[in-house]
Amino acid sequence: YLICAKDWVRYNLTGDISSDESDLSQMPCDIRTRGYSNELFRLCGIQDLSHLFPPVVSSHEVAGGVTAKAEEETGLRQGTPVVTGLTDVQASMIGAGATHVGAACSIVGTSSLNNVVLDLPSFEPPGIGFQFLMPDNLWVRSFTNTSGTMNLDWFMTNFANEERAEAERLGISVYKVLEEVAASVPLGSGGVIFHPYLNTTGVSAPFRNTAARGQFFGIGVEHERRHLLRAVYEGLALAMRELYQLTSADAPEVIVTGGGAQ
Repeated sequence: YLICAKDWVRYNLTGDISSDESDLSQMPCDIRTRGYSNELFRLCGIQDLSHLFPPVVSSHEVAGGVTAKAEEETGLRQGTPVVTGLTDVQASMIGAGATHVGAACSIVGTSSLNNVVLDLPSFEPPGIGFQFLMPDNLWVRSFTNTSGTMNLDWFMTNFANEERAEAERLGISVYKVLEEVAASVPLGSGGVIFHPYLNTTGVSAPFRNTAARGQFFGIGVEHERRHLLRAVYEGLALAMRELYQLTSADAPEVIVTGGGAQ
């Protein structure tokens, strides 16, 4: 069988071979019917291998219990229930409470993945973004800015020696110090704009351009380092907003998780 990482772990714990809808989303999947796509198997030239793909069950379904062999090797008690499980994006969203239609959730780490829960699949705009299956017959439309907190990490590494020293002296997070500095600048960063495209892969949404790179725009003699710092925060926030504007959802709030939620 062709199975994913979590399914391999579960197989060794229980002997169960299966997968769930969240991982199915990244296989030859018919996103509308929430099942395998014979057409995609054919297009990929693997129609003769479709029998190697495991059956798909609900993410929260109990797949089996810990076997005697697994108990001996892991110390987990035999018979302990093991659920099927799901992928990191959907697990983060469920953990954050983004489980209802219209919920918006940004997973902000090295990259920034911005997600909206839908009751029907959406293919607009075409050619960009991702679509994942969620439990309870829901879908997720996702768009990513390939650079998330790496923008702030880059600024901190190259321009924030003072703030890092201050944080170490006070025994607090350097990000708390950086936020205080950024808060000293009014909304709009004094007209400085930052394009948060530092990832060497460019940008994948709202457009695709592997040559896209970050830049500061609008710098004048009146600006200080703190204006640039605030512009980094605002640039990422505005990039996230731009991605949400690609969806038809009108979410009243955005739940933030991942390292950027700190």
